[in-house]
Amino acid sequence: MLISTPIGVLKKNFGIHEALRILARAGFTAFDLTVFDIDEDNPLYNEGWQGYLDTILDVCRESGIVCNQAHAPFTSRKIEVPKNEWYNTRIQECIIRTIEAAGYLGAKVVVVHPITYKRYRDHKEFMDEKNFEFFRSLGPHAHKAGVKIGVENMLQVDDDGKIIVAPCSDPDDFCRYIDTLGDDFTACLDIGHCALNGPRPAQMIHALGADRLGALHVHDNDGKRDIHQLPYHMAIDWEEILDALADVGYRGDFTLEADTFYGRLPKELLEDAAGHMAKVSHHMVNHILTRRGEKA
Repeated sequence: MLISTPIGVLKKNFGIHEALRILARAGFTAFDLTVFDIDEDNPLYNEGWQGYLDTILDVCRESGIVCNQAHAPFTSRKIEVPKNEWYNTRIQECIIRTIEAAGYLGAKVVVVHPITYKRYRDHKEFMDEKNFEFFRSLGPHAHKAGVKIGVENMLQVDDDGKIIVAPCSDPDDFCRYIDTLGDDFTACLDIGHCALNGPRPAQMIHALGADRLGALHVHDNDGKRDIHQLPYHMAIDWEEILDALADVGYRGDFTLEADTFYGRLPKELLEDAAGHMAKVSHHMVNHILTRRGEKA
């Protein structure tokens, strides 16, 4: 099981190539290509993007780290009024390029957020229609690139700041999405989101099972806010979750999405923080493997 994490904070401070070296030295065996920047000067979205990725692959070979998954930019759609026409066209192009880039780097999964621009509980049929149309537009690109689209369970916030249901936050809903979309899709279970607006994460893991569950976003929170903190620092019951992953025979990778842990640390301490994050991740994976009776 590869142990992975996003590169965003380290990339911002050190550049992408040194960020990868830092993660490898820290003990991560993979990285999540987080592509949230849709600006036109992003080299991923310009001619010669394969050459840019070749420089990343060179560092991967040098340092022994691989790209296991990517995270496409979001918001996946905005309300379809004329002022958002440019954005909706641009974000679709960028998501497709992220899929192509993930395939080029050898990743298995590209995480894509469902559309959430209307309150799901009030517009479920309409939002399902929009989401299935959206995801099906990406399926052929994923198939060609040799990756799966990881549909992520989402959350929404009402006018009072309360977290409410969203696409795939209900187990039956999440299973229905994956089963309907087919073989080019898998579930990316965001454990922090699930703890905020769904059943207990262990229940969701058992509902999805190993056949639907192909990727994880692992992070902690206080039960009230989407904080993306390092596990064991807040309110989530991690032993129950790790046991559930072992019991269903989870076959995907372990991707930590806990960049808040870096906090406001000085640049000089970021590598030490990454090392601690990797140690926590290895501990959690060892728990899963030990429960399954496999060598940790």
